[in-house]
Amino acid sequence: MRRFTILIATDVSFWLEAQGSHQRILALTDFLRERGHDLHIAFSESLSAEATFFLGKLGYSIHDISPRLPKQKFFRKKAGQIGREVVRFLRRFGCFLPTFEKYSENSGNRFRTVVDQIKPDVIIIEYMRQAYLTSFLDEDVRRRTKYLIDTHDVISERCQVLSELGLWSFAPVTAENERNALSVADAIIAIQSHDARKFQALLPTSEVLVAMHPVQARYVSLPCEMDDSNIALGFLGSTNEPNVEAIKDLIAAIYPAVRARTKRRVTLLVAGQVCDAFRKKYAREYAARPEGVEFLGFLTDPEEFYRRTDIVVNPVSCGSGLKIKCVEGLARARPVVTTPIGAEGLEIAIGHGLFVSPTVEHFAQHVLQLIDDPNLLRRSSSQAYDFAEEHLSANAVFRSLEEWINCNCGDSPVLQVASSSH
Repeated sequence: MRRFTILIATDVSFWLEAQGSHQRILALTDFLRERGHDLHIAFSESLSAEATFFLGKLGYSIHDISPRLPKQKFFRKKAGQIGREVVRFLRRFGCFLPTFEKYSENSGNRFRTVVDQIKPDVIIIEYMRQAYLTSFLDEDVRRRTKYLIDTHDVISERCQVLSELGLWSFAPVTAENERNALSVADAIIAIQSHDARKFQALLPTSEVLVAMHPVQARYVSLPCEMDDSNIALGFLGSTNEPNVEAIKDLIAAIYPAVRARTKRRVTLLVAGQVCDAFRKKYAREYAARPEGVEFLGFLTDPEEFYRRTDIVVNPVSCGSGLKIKCVEGLARARPVVTTPIGAEGLEIAIGHGLFVSPTVEHFAQHVLQLIDDPNLLRRSSSQAYDFAEEHLSANAVFRSLEEWINCNCGDSPVLQVASSSH
């Protein structure tokens, strides 16, 4: 295979794995390094000396492109002081996102310096909001370099749905904003097939690739096999609004309906940063939660959650992107019950450990079927693991991206690399 110089531009500390999307970026960087590419990271937020040393020990080539402006002084600046190139690019989008630091002229100029130094064959922009960096590059760079934007989500659709539901959205991005931002890319990376179709409709002449969230399948025995008197439902999530609303639905409707219709003892485990977010927004519901509901909070080791969980439940009602909690549940040999929204991009897993329920009543019925039929539960657990092993490895997930890079980038030395173990 060929060896390329690849530059990833991001503003998130993905190596801390604080969110599912950050884990996905880390998995991508690991895959590219294992394939023998010369990988560089352009990081546009402040980076401590400790973080720089740590990343260096891991083998990352990190380039600091942060603005290097005192934050208080920077945030006092007006939009017109940001830099003419950035202002022009944002006006092309038709919007200004709230954090001016991300769009400073300093970052753009430092990004251009890095590109001139390492001369990458490929630039992968993480998240649409970083696309402004390309406006600082010269035309000759544009001709010799391929740009990809790794989207993680259809931001305009997410903003619209959250607005319709009266939920908070971090930035008012329209479809036109998103189209203009993504138009700078030679190819767009979607996190799942539904998003890919939406991007293709938005930009009919653009190439759209699909690269899901890879996970390493690990068979974790079902707790009910040791204690058949108890069944544990589990939800693990971050602080985003759809997760908070999903917990509300679980506690108010789904969990009580399940408990009322089975003789077995059923508990509900809620883990992750969503616990604090739910407690702050729904303090009364948190205080009056039914018996058997346990909030575990943030876990440094998610494996503890899966060791205690028999069935992963995800009654999410809105949002785009890939629902990573579903992917990780399957990879831990857990049957997953979710909604049509939660199953987007994972339709091939239906019948292989994934159960899709369009209503609260159907959701409770699917959970009850698994609770009351131990053979179905065990069979679904094995099917989930087999599906993840075949479809969710890094090699399977990033195959189309690797093929695109090999086909579209210039001549580079051929490198013999052992297959990735992930």
